[in-house]
Amino acid sequence: MTLRIAEIFKSLQGEAASSGWPTVFVRLAGCNLRCLYCDTAWAWTGGEELDLDSIRSRIRAAGPTKRVCLTGGEPLLQREAVLALATALIADGHEVSMETNGSLPVDNLPDKLVAVIDVKTPASGMSGIMNFENVRLARRHHDLFKFVIPAESDFPWACEFVRQHHLDRRFEVFFSPAAPAVQPAWLAESILASGLEIRLNLQLHKILWPEVVRGR
Repeated sequence: MTLRIAEIFKSLQGEAASSGWPTVFVRLAGCNLRCLYCDTAWAWTGGEELDLDSIRSRIRAAGPTKRVCLTGGEPLLQREAVLALATALIADGHEVSMETNGSLPVDNLPDKLVAVIDVKTPASGMSGIMNFENVRLARRHHDLFKFVIPAESDFPWACEFVRQHHLDRRFEVFFSPAAPAVQPAWLAESILASGLEIRLNLQLHKILWPEVVRGR
């Protein structure tokens, strides 16, 4: 069993609940979306075919780490193999998360795998492709939801989505600004005014290493 891998590297987690923690990232190649603000378009195609043991070996070679994040691209395009990898990594003693773009179902995931599920807003250009059934499939108080806000006009849409599905009562919810169109301070003030239980999510790696495209 193999996976198409774009890169494997160690860095600080820049997003969501584990932000700031040392983490090994396994970036899978291939994506079925074309978000207008995508910062990893180079991973849409290509990649190196690696078997699961080779991937685990590279994770170990990256240095001691408790956390592994499966990201993309879109990991669930290679569903069978990526879930097998997640299961193996959990058995190895890692805390494993998977970042998914929200277009594919998040059902039947390994119990200890945490899914970080994107909800694409209208200005992403991809909101019509979302699998909104994931609101039901996601595991309460286990999986997470993340909204990238690429335009100020998307903020009311995102808030209404959270309210309609009671997301902030059942999951941790993160809003992230897509600068420069949306500034962090504006989003922070908007979250405070919304009355919703939403966490501001700043992409830590972009603050620390703004010029680095790969490997961070």
